[in-house]
Amino acid sequence: MNVQRSGEFSRSVSRFLLRLTFVSLALALVVLMSAASQAGAWQSPLSADAPTAPSAATVRGIVFNDLNGNGRQDTGEPGIPGVKVSVYWVCGTGGVNRTDLLTDINGFYSYTTACCIVRVVETNPPGYFSTTPDDVPLWVCSGVSEVNFGDQGAGIVSGMVFDDLNGDGQLDASEAGIPNVTVRLLRGAHVVQTTTTDANGNYRFLNVQPGAYTVAETDLPGYFSTTPNEIGVCVAPGGSATAHFGDQQAGAVSGVVFDDLDGNGVQDAGEPGIRGVAVRLTDGVDVRTTTDANGIYRFANVRPGIYAVAETDPAGYV
Repeated sequence: MNVQRSGEFSRSVSRFLLRLTFVSLALALVVLMSAASQAGAWQSPLSADAPTAPSAATVRGIVFNDLNGNGRQDTGEPGIPGVKVSVYWVCGTGGVNRTDLLTDINGFYSYTTACCIVRVVETNPPGYFSTTPDDVPLWVCSGVSEVNFGDQGAGIVSGMVFDDLNGDGQLDASEAGIPNVTVRLLRGAHVVQTTTTDANGNYRFLNVQPGAYTVAETDLPGYFSTTPNEIGVCVAPGGSATAHFGDQQAGAVSGVVFDDLDGNGVQDAGEPGIRGVAVRLTDGVDVRTTTDANGIYRFANVRPGIYAVAETDPAGYV
């Protein structure tokens, strides 16, 4: 810069760069001014683009009750309110952030951001399971992307294992439940759930997907079944199915083969048992055993009923 006595000055500017940044609009305004030895004057050609709004990314959709389980929202399938939907997003080189939403009264959700949406995850509400993927990867930095989620109501399978006192296979008012019986829920050959009966003989399987199942029980020692040990059930969406099992305590048949010294047909004092004698339980069954060292025999786990017991006289006895 040159200053003269008169106060006049001149400035030589070969190039002058002015950069203005509008942070809110992310707009850079560049001003280029060229002048050569101008005295007290500026030449300032100025140009700038009109500001534009930044891009926005939106993800939206519905969580619906997929009544028929086909993964699509059909007519009559309503939205599910209050379902948690998590949106994951990133800005620049920053890490992944998460925003949690809840679906509205009609099952809808929507989220808009100036960043990029990379993932949407739905959390099944209690009593529901997914019929569509519940973790969907995305890469949405502008515009609108729609992601819907289908859920279906889970069912319940329950019942009772009862002490079938009269052996009729029916649960009567006076027949109590049997605790600690193992019960399994199978789909085909696959065991879906396993449980044991409670103190009252009741069992329950929750969160059962709709479909056909087999319920199987395992008899406790000393019991036998008066109903089939496997019962088929069909569970509707959000529905329930029941299967009861009747068990009856087994009995025992026992006695002694003795040396009837006085021939009166009664075992008197001093009349010992005879060991190794063959004894059969017949009439509807055919079970065999032999007497022990004291001449005693026993048939365990015998169903209630009428039977015949026969012995084979050992050699030398009549």
